[in-house]
Amino acid sequence: MKRILIAIDYHPVSEKVAEAGYKLARQLDAKVCLLHVMANISYYGIDYPTFMGYSGYDEMAVNMDIAQEMRGVVEDFLETAAKHLEDKNVETHLFG
Repeated sequence: MKRILIAIDYHPVSEKVAEAGYKLARQLDAKVCLLHVMANISYYGIDYPTFMGYSGYDEMAVNMDIAQEMRGVVEDFLETAAKHLEDKNVETHLFG
């Protein structure tokens, strides 16, 4: 395999999924891609504990009527998740 695609969502279980997928990719000498499909914007404000270094967003700092701002929040989530894996070669992909 040349590439392992790891789909993550905004739930703490994603940390385990990402770490397991990353471990598999390293064993197969494959490239790692984190994928997130953007959901309804209210989903990202759920009060989960910090996971993969991401602690959510400040509802007061984000104008929920502006989709571009929300996309930035989701991109931050993906970038933070990639940094958690401590590998600068991890790619991120956002759909939605």
